Amino acid sequence: MRSHASIVRVSIDWPARHQAWSDLRATRYHPPGLASADPQRRRVYIAALQQAEEMFLAASEVGYASKPLLAFYGLSQAGRAIAAAHGYAREEAWQLSGHGLAHGDLEQPLPDIAVFQPPNSEAASFIRLSSMLNSPSLPVKQSQARVSFNDLWDTLPEAAARPLRVGKDRRPALKFSYLDTGERHPLASGILCGIPPSVPDSATPRQALDDFMKAYPTASGYDIVRAGADTDAPAYQFGSPICLQMHWRAGLEQATAVQREQRVAKVMTSYNGSLYLLPAVGINDRPLHPLMAWWAVLYILSMLARYQPAEWVSHINVDSGRYAVALEQLLTDSLVTVPRLIYETIRAC
Repeated sequence: MRSHASIVRVSIDWPARHQAWSDLRATRYHPPGLASADPQRRRVYIAALQQAEEMFLAASEVGYASKPLLAFYGLSQAGRAIAAAHGYAREEAWQLSGHGLAHGDLEQPLPDIAVFQPPNSEAASFIRLSSMLNSPSLPVKQSQARVSFNDLWDTLPEAAARPLRVGKDRRPALKFSYLDTGERHPLASGILCGIPPSVPDSATPRQALDDFMKAYPTASGYDIVRAGADTDAPAYQFGSPICLQMHWRAGLEQATAVQREQRVAKVMTSYNGSLYLLPAVGINDRPLHPLMAWWAVLYILSMLARYQPAEWVSHINVDSGRYAVALEQLLTDSLVTVPRLIYETIRAC
């Protein structure tokens, strides 16, 4: 009897996915950025986007055993289109080649697989595109810093509902809702949601919050709404998810709404129409660009599917795989989310 994982077929026919590719296809007639005037860049832009679209379409029609291969290489081709539109001043520097990522032992537990930048890989795709997008990269293998697949997983908002691990060390993507009265005042405020229960459950809740927030360096300088005048304990809004109202000083006592929004923009990441506070990985002082976070996650999943097919099939077997449903959901989400992120990234070129 064939395993359930080997016969699953998922056909995704969501309007959001079609809209994303429709928007991307519309850019091919008149490519953005440097691809509009340079014939070679234009050819690469058009061909790479066509391949990316076809790979994502194919990924939506196959089972989870092969889906990460097509999704990763679809994103890789889209990266070539982004580089052709964005580019560098030096003519040769916009051409991408090689992965620019490497991995540790793929037979380790999935959350523990190490992801790193190979030595002397500054010209490879992940590093070069990260530089174009002003995104930090990952540590090289020889450094003391270490980034695991679990760290990367937690940077994705889509993964928040299905963590690979739950514990005091978890640092997920946190959704932010901006609050503003329209009046002039010094505080940029909002509600941060998705805080793990281990933080408010601590015997020292304020210290636990401060320790937790160290993983979110763009949020430094925050203040909170307290539970009472005689305590520094945070006034959590308990429910699902757990939320907390937070503030950042805008730098002026009579800051306008625009100035407060600009302060928020330095803290949060815009992601598919919403704002998120994203954790940094390794020793970085800011989070990865969302597209590069997806790149690293899909890279590991594709390497497992390609080089450890038996291990990968065991991971996605819902009858015995601890992470099977989480992996299914994330890969399904990737076919909608990643094209939207590609489009938003191209629009900014």
